[in-house]
Amino acid sequence: MASPVKAPHLRNCIGIPYKRKGLPLVSICGLNNVNLDLKATFWKFHGTGNDFIVTDNRAGIFNSFSADYWAALCHRRFGIGADGVLLLQENDGSIEMGYLNSDGKPSSFCGNGSRCFAAFCHMLGLVALNEPLHYLASDGPHRSWVNQKKGGNFEVATEMKDCKGLKHYKEGLFIDTGSPHVVFFHSDPLESTTDFETWAKSIRYNTDFREEGVNVNLVYQNQNELHMRTYERGVEAETWSCGTGTVAAALCSAGAQSMGSHERKVYTKGGQLSVQFETGPLGDFHHIRLKGPAVCVFKGEIEV
Repeated sequence: MASPVKAPHLRNCIGIPYKRKGLPLVSICGLNNVNLDLKATFWKFHGTGNDFIVTDNRAGIFNSFSADYWAALCHRRFGIGADGVLLLQENDGSIEMGYLNSDGKPSSFCGNGSRCFAAFCHMLGLVALNEPLHYLASDGPHRSWVNQKKGGNFEVATEMKDCKGLKHYKEGLFIDTGSPHVVFFHSDPLESTTDFETWAKSIRYNTDFREEGVNVNLVYQNQNELHMRTYERGVEAETWSCGTGTVAAALCSAGAQSMGSHERKVYTKGGQLSVQFETGPLGDFHHIRLKGPAVCVFKGEIEV
C-alpha cells in the first residue's frame, strides 16, 4: 500500500470566518505557537469549480519549492486541495502568471486559472475594474478584464491566443487552445456517461499521447449550448471545469467551415462559461474570449 503524502504543516487550522473590504474570507490557520516569520499567505479561488491555490511570489519566496511540496498542498486529503497553483510573479517588470498542475509541475496555459489570477491581481490593486490586465503566461502575453459582482465574486473575461484550426483524431477533433485537447461529441446528455474517467484515461494514456499528455473532453451539443466533461492531464482526473477545454469545445462545435462571429454557452459540472470567437477563411479562430465567474473562497497561511 502506498504511503500517505506528507503535506506541509498547517498548524491550528480552526477556520475562523471574517470579512475584509466586504469580501468573505476564511483564515484557516490559527496564530497560536506559530512563527510568523516562517509563514506565507495564500488564497483559495475557483472558476466554476476548477480550484486553485493562489499566492504572491513577486519576492521569489517559492522559487526553490519542489514539485512534491506543491503536490502535497494540492492533495485533497492531506493538504489544502486544488486542481493547480497560480503564482503572481514578475518578469522584467511585467506581471507573469506562473501555473503548476496539482502534480506540482509547470504546465501549459490554464484558462480558468487566468480568470482567477486576474481577480487576484485586482484584489491586490494591480488592475482596476473593467481595465485590461496585461500579463505573461506560458504561451505568451494575455489580457483579462475584471468586473465585480455581488458577494465579492467576480466576472472575468480572458483573451485567448488565436488557434490554427482543427485536426481529426479518430472519431473526435484535436485542437491546441493554449493546452492540447481532444474533443468528442456525444449524441446523448452526459449524465449517462458514468464510466467517463475510464474511457478518458484510455485516450490520455494511449501511445499517441502517453508522453506529453492530452486533455480529453466529451461534449453534448444542443444548438449553441454545450454540456461537457473534461479529464485533465497533470490532475489525472476529471475536473469540475476546464477553461481551455471549454474553448476547445466551443471552437470544435462551430467547425472550420462556419465563418463569422460565434458565441457558445458552455455548461460544466461546476457552472456556466461563455466563449466568443470568430472563424476565419482558412478555418482558423480569432478574437477568442473566455468569460465566467471567479470566486475567492478563503484566505489562509502556510508555514514555509
